[in-house]
Amino acid sequence: MRSASEVRLYVILLSTGLVAWIFLLLLLSRIIGALLTKLLNRVWPDVGSHIGTLSISLLTSKLVLYNVHATTKDASIKIDSLTVRFRWWRYFKPGKRLALTSKGCPECPLTIHMEGFRGHWYNRTQLYDRLEKLFKGEDTEGLDGTNPASPAADEEYDNSSLLDAWWRQWVPAADFTIETGQFDLGNSFLPTTLSYRADTVNGLVTMEKPDCELDKASYIAQCHCKDVTVLLLPSPGYTGEAEQAPRFSQEGFVVLKSELVTLKYLQDEPGTWLSHSVVDADQYGSPQWNLGIEFGVDQNWERSKIPKTTTVTWGPWADRQRALLQRFFFPPDYQPLEVSSQPESGNIRLHSAFVMEVYLRSAAVIEMVFAKDENDTSSIYLEAGATSFLNMTYPWLVDENGLTITTVATLFDVSTSTSLLYRPWIDCGQVEFKMTQHYAREWNGVQDWRTNVTLTDVAFTYLDAHLDFVSALIDDLGNKDIPDLLSFIPYNWTVGVKLDSFRMIWMCNPYNWLECSPSRVAAAENASVSLHGEEFLLEFEYPNLVFQAPVYTTDYHLTASNLMADLHLPEWHATRGSFLALAQSTHAQWLEQIPDYAVQYHFSGANKDAVKLATPRVAARHASKVAQVGPGPSTSPVDNWISCAWAPDVKLIFRYRSHGAVRLVDDAYPGIARDALPVDTNWLTEPNRLEMELHLSPARLRLFGSLLRHFLILRENYFGGYQAHHRIPSAASAARVGKDLVQRVQTSMREPPQTPASEETSEPSRQLDIYVTIDVEGITAMLPKHVVSSREVLPRITADGIVISMIKDLSEGHLNVTIGACHAYLHGPLDRPPPDDQMNIGHGILEGLNIAAEGLYDG
Repeated sequence: MRSASEVRLYVILLSTGLVAWIFLLLLLSRIIGALLTKLLNRVWPDVGSHIGTLSISLLTSKLVLYNVHATTKDASIKIDSLTVRFRWWRYFKPGKRLALTSKGCPECPLTIHMEGFRGHWYNRTQLYDRLEKLFKGEDTEGLDGTNPASPAADEEYDNSSLLDAWWRQWVPAADFTIETGQFDLGNSFLPTTLSYRADTVNGLVTMEKPDCELDKASYIAQCHCKDVTVLLLPSPGYTGEAEQAPRFSQEGFVVLKSELVTLKYLQDEPGTWLSHSVVDADQYGSPQWNLGIEFGVDQNWERSKIPKTTTVTWGPWADRQRALLQRFFFPPDYQPLEVSSQPESGNIRLHSAFVMEVYLRSAAVIEMVFAKDENDTSSIYLEAGATSFLNMTYPWLVDENGLTITTVATLFDVSTSTSLLYRPWIDCGQVEFKMTQHYAREWNGVQDWRTNVTLTDVAFTYLDAHLDFVSALIDDLGNKDIPDLLSFIPYNWTVGVKLDSFRMIWMCNPYNWLECSPSRVAAAENASVSLHGEEFLLEFEYPNLVFQAPVYTTDYHLTASNLMADLHLPEWHATRGSFLALAQSTHAQWLEQIPDYAVQYHFSGANKDAVKLATPRVAARHASKVAQVGPGPSTSPVDNWISCAWAPDVKLIFRYRSHGAVRLVDDAYPGIARDALPVDTNWLTEPNRLEMELHLSPARLRLFGSLLRHFLILRENYFGGYQAHHRIPSAASAARVGKDLVQRVQTSMREPPQTPASEETSEPSRQLDIYVTIDVEGITAMLPKHVVSSREVLPRITADGIVISMIKDLSEGHLNVTIGACHAYLHGPLDRPPPDDQMNIGHGILEGLNIAAEGLYDG
């Protein structure tokens, strides 16, 4: 039996061990964290640091920190859990290329794991201190730090590779993982905050040997981010006026949402120019600085576990919030750009440009949201296929003329729709986009923007509602602030649009009733007229070189080649059967009127489709196949596009001369009476002017009666009284829709329309003068009829030239039509043998015709 002293000793030892275990487990790490917090705050008093707990395991070479905070004047970082593990027993050869997988990098000796990472960037005190001294005229040396001074010629500069440094043997690379990461950009002085969120981030940072022997090292960072979301959130603490977003979810305005985003960052640390390298500076190039962003699944990841969805939402409201954030975090200093130094021996090499590439490994949907009014929002949906990419180059070298930013993009399998009742809009197989923005060295120097867009295999459906739809988007994009001379920047914008193998479709249902059901091919259920051809060019230049210029003049040049006009009648159309039969009967003689190259392009077996669309989805949506109406029936009702007219070249010139907007004096000059300011009444009464010139090469026409009828319907749907389109109701709701329509018509007849208060203005409306000139070099019209034999020739009419000119203003109108020599050929019913065969053809001649008309308008 043990004595009482032994029991007491056992209890004391057990209690001491328990206290020591509790101390080591719970208290020691907190005490070490508190001591380290005081040490860090003493060493860096400008940084508010806090470490909750710190524990070290020498056996596993692991360092664990909890509740880590770091706050400065500009940014803050908070990490719930930070684990650093250094596997010193693993050998790693510096310069070895590592690969990042879904499970990290097993070969990397250094591993960092973070949970609950939250970063916030809210200010730039050093930049604003420099701007304050700059605007006060004080010395800003030492506050910029953007252009480090180059070493003197006689000063030795270490240009050896950093891969040979001693610390590279211990920290060759770092593998990090972030669980639930978030980074915010904004503060309480801005209405919105930009927030980046990701559930899981796996990354790898390493340093490799650079491509150029003159550079010191190449830093490479790779990241795989899962469940990425980019939001625009209301800033907490903001008390000013804020514009309401057109769409807000529970989280905020979702800008980007993707299941997987891959980031690849590469930056070379530049060395110095040597004496022998300055002579051949072009061969050595410049240090690289690239950022690659990929949306979708990488080949090293498990494809079955990650969906392939990427959604981008943007719009005028989001762009205005972007401008506010950019203006705060990257404010201009209004100083001329300094010309970059030339390569000299001993100078540090400079990066020539920063290149950012965006690549889609899977399809992405881009939605453009804008507000037509306070209670109505509209959207444009653009779906881009896999392998689409975007490349942006931002130069860092400035020459005597300034710098040029280049943006190049290529999108595949593009499908664009709207939020209108009839959703399909533009579909194309490939879109190539290139934009160059040249900026002068002075901040208010003339900018030169050039935009070139090339669309291949494009099908375009146009409704009259699309004009108001796009106008509302442009109005929302426009700057609603009062123009300010101090912030005015002159620019010149040149735009070129090219369509290769295109089709433009106009709907011509009676009274503009459209089949909009998504369950069927809408294009096949609507009567429509289309123009398709080999090439279409649109070029215009918009100069804005004078502040509040009184007159703006813009020229639009349109050119189309190998143009064919088609007509499609749906199955429900009463004349569809006779129209197809008549087209089939006259098809052989119609092909004889068209040159061989046009027949080869529009009707050959390889190019039977006038628009060779890339995907079946696009073909089904727009039903853009052209029927080879020849012997035998057509294969499908969708294919029944009947060619009716052809022209080799069409040129159209629009010249629009407009005056500056008349801004209300009460808005521009608050507190000043309207009559107190002089008004140039002559400038107010000058009319806007629209000039149109149409030049048409010798054309061929198959003059169907259905074509004339639907041309008149087309005029009413786009320029007449039926511009608003309506959905064709189902059989169950047809009676209710008809009753509601009758009530609306009766109400509109009893009550005249009221002008909204927002549209009322006391400013005089400006009149529009229209000048139209149409020049047709020649035309051959064939009158279709059913032929019995192939020897029977169809009647036709030819005209050497037609010139139509029209002038219309507010008070009068002039019309002048001049027709050259016309010939009419008509075959009789009898086929007489020679020498009386000349009597088989009736021939009528009209040497010329001129029609002049003039109209006067009262009031």
